[in-house]
Amino acid sequence: MFLMNNHLKSQWLPTNGPFGGQISTLLSDSNYIYAGATYGGGVFISSDNGNSWTQNSNGLSTGYVYTLANNNRKIYAGTYQGIYHSYDKGNNWEKVNTGLTNTIINSIELKGDTVLAGTFSSGIFISTNDGVDWSPINNGLSDLRVQVIREKEGKIFAGTREGGIYLSTNNGADWLQSNNGLGNTNVQAILINNDNIIIGTSSGVYFSDDDGTNWIAINEGIFDTSILSLSVKDNTIFASTYNGNIFRSSDLGKSWSLSNNGIIHSQINSIL
Repeated sequence: MFLMNNHLKSQWLPTNGPFGGQISTLLSDSNYIYAGATYGGGVFISSDNGNSWTQNSNGLSTGYVYTLANNNRKIYAGTYQGIYHSYDKGNNWEKVNTGLTNTIINSIELKGDTVLAGTFSSGIFISTNDGVDWSPINNGLSDLRVQVIREKEGKIFAGTREGGIYLSTNNGADWLQSNNGLGNTNVQAILINNDNIIIGTSSGVYFSDDDGTNWIAINEGIFDTSILSLSVKDNTIFASTYNGNIFRSSDLGKSWSLSNNGIIHSQINSIL
């Protein structure tokens, strides 16, 4: 079941599906919403704001979809068996794994024709030809369990299982740890919000306004600190947790309030 916020009100409403197991990731593309499901569900698509869903997994050899990303031409799906892309709004999928040595894909980030993929245990891979071929880019990356990748004005941030945040300023050729002030190094979510970076860890939320040079804990009001997802809408930031709570902040994370009215499930993996 997929949960959606209704115009930032405090009420959350269940949608009619998708019924494909646990939803791990959500993506918005023009008039469509995509949901990636695990436990065999694959990819589901809604064209009516989540009121109805259609399973679109033609070409996917696995139903375990962990991450979705899109540019102007195609959609990428990171799965248990590598990376797939679709040129037709997700109706058909093609595997693009050439060069990948680890096919459990946790995160995908797009920079034009350049695609970055974070893997379960083999670090980060890059494709400079729209996903046709992949090469590892792990110089300086001491923790190869990459959980999330985000790009900000040419700088790439990678969140890892135990190594915290790594930063690259040369398109992934080299990586440096950037953990000053970070009290937890299990980074599970990264949100780029204008000039600020907000990350979710297994023990709360951290904030940086200097591109990750320094981090400050911003957890006032958050009592459930295993943060799985971060999202922003109209200057309101949302944080979801492993135990099924959603917190919201309208002051850049200085204070948070619980926003759970209508939610009946645990473990919120993604907020759109």
